[in-house]
Amino acid sequence: MAYFSYELEPETGYYKTIHDWATSPVVDSAYAKGTKVHLTVTNFGEQNNKVFLRSKRAQRNFINEIVKQIERRSADGVNLNFENVPKRFSERFTNFVIQLSERLQKEGLEFSMAIPSEDPEYVYDFQTLVNFVDYFVMMGYDYH
Repeated sequence: MAYFSYELEPETGYYKTIHDWATSPVVDSAYAKGTKVHLTVTNFGEQNNKVFLRSKRAQRNFINEIVKQIERRSADGVNLNFENVPKRFSERFTNFVIQLSERLQKEGLEFSMAIPSEDPEYVYDFQTLVNFVDYFVMMGYDYH
């Protein structure tokens, strides 16, 4: 189960809202059924991604905070859902994913990433990312 979501505050790396993550009974229900739980992190919009990916401080804050939140509920990992990353920020995004992955691996946590069904601008460096992401979740909600 991917709990939706830690809405990223791009200037600081902390969350705007986390939607009752600390107390939601759906997390407990998932565990009772033997289901793994990931906390989904969202950062939507080109401008939000620019702001976050320019700030090493916000990225460090985020990585430390997401680990705390995962530990708070004894979750299994993180699902990263950044949408509309600008092409010129592709390398910054890849570097951030690597840093996040290395920390999650150190903590023994899983790492999944939501990806668009099409990437015409080649924002996602899959040849590199595949070495740092446990699995990808393709977003298909644009198709009917």
